[in-house]
Amino acid sequence: MEPGDVVVFNGRMVHGGSGNLAPDRDLKVFNTQWLGDDVRVLFRPEGMSPDHSAAMTEVGLSSGDRIGTDLYPQLWRREPIPA
Repeated sequence: MEPGDVVVFNGRMVHGGSGNLAPDRDLKVFNTQWLGDDVRVLFRPEGMSPDHSAAMTEVGLSSGDRIGTDLYPQLWRREPIPA
């Protein structure tokens, strides 16, 4: 890979990196997660990784709620296709 390359994958896939960077190289990562408008909160006993449940409950989210809050802002909405 070269600087500027992008890797996109489904976050449910097992993934990782070798961690074998040359001593004079820094690892630079920018991570975003995109959700559909049908996503709802579901707190599970086994937790999340990373665990955002405390921040989610602090802004008033509970199981069954839609994600759209200031914590998880909506960035784009597709306009309905006219019939």
